[in-house]
Amino acid sequence: MRKTICEICRIWDPEWDGMVIAEITYRQKKKGQEEKWTSRVRGGKLVRIECTEQGSGNIFRLILVRPSAQEIEIRPRKEEIRNADWVLWKSFSKDDIHVYSAAVGDHNSIHQGGRPMADGLCLFEELWKTVPDRTVYRMRFCCPVWADVPVYLERTECGVRGFSGNILCFEMNWENAVL
Repeated sequence: MRKTICEICRIWDPEWDGMVIAEITYRQKKKGQEEKWTSRVRGGKLVRIECTEQGSGNIFRLILVRPSAQEIEIRPRKEEIRNADWVLWKSFSKDDIHVYSAAVGDHNSIHQGGRPMADGLCLFEELWKTVPDRTVYRMRFCCPVWADVPVYLERTECGVRGFSGNILCFEMNWENAVL
């Protein structure tokens, strides 16, 4: 998965700086070696990026959006506010976010500085490592996950939802689909 994410970051356009991931879809036709990828990008108000792995046919899609000022200002409180059914998953420090961004080549300014947002690709990769082996994974982002604020997970029938400071930040679903 890391090589796939590095490929996405390799095609990054500086004009996308400040944009956030609205959705990630990963279609895993078969376990690949993460070899050579072909990429296709469509721009506009939404930026759609699609990378296809040659050989396996695995597809990784991203939709990027430019958030409004109000969306960026939604910041959960640092106190641990949570539902009794939620399980503490992670808290990403500033250093964690900076190190991950540097490792994959993600230079988006929202992951830099003193109060960075966690990288959506990092959230996807970390969750993907822990979920059942499926053919389709879809992750939608509602609000940023900020540095140093705990993230709690709520399990659903076919996925997880991530909350930070009592705010829904993301939802990841998976399924076995005929491809």
